[in-house]
Amino acid sequence: QPAVGTVCFKGEDVLLIRRGTKPLAGDWSIPGGRLELGETLQEAAEREVLEETGLTVKAGQPRFVFDMVAKEENGRIKTIM
Repeated sequence: QPAVGTVCFKGEDVLLIRRGTKPLAGDWSIPGGRLELGETLQEAAEREVLEETGLTVKAGQPRFVFDMVAKEENGRIKTIM
């Protein structure tokens, strides 16, 4: 499932949120979440920051893109959630 994580700077400070739901409830993290159908990466990043912090941001071009597919020993795709 495609997702974004958004790193927001103010000077040398970085915006962090405290996760309220599983699987990472209570952990500190950067804002982010799953893309909705038809969203660009920038639109998803802006929406997630707004939903999780109430802040309106303007996302630039993606700086880092990676894929991660975790597999079980038998080769089946492992679900993380």
